[in-house]
Amino acid sequence: MPKYDCCVCDEPFKFGPHVYEGRPIPGWQDLMICRECEKSNHDGVVPATHPHLIQRLKSLGIEVVLNKDG
Repeated sequence: MPKYDCCVCDEPFKFGPHVYEGRPIPGWQDLMICRECEKSNHDGVVPATHPHLIQRLKSLGIEVVLNKDG
């Protein structure tokens, strides 16, 4: 079973036939997010909590757009 690292928490999760503990994020190239982080960040990822993600997105040329709450 293939495992992928979550782009938010960096923990591995299973993603393959019959077991999908996360998903790819459309528009973020090959980055994947685990179900737990997706549920925990349903209204957006807080940059102060996950600065590594913001840096990674910028290094991939992905525009970082902050909502009204930052």
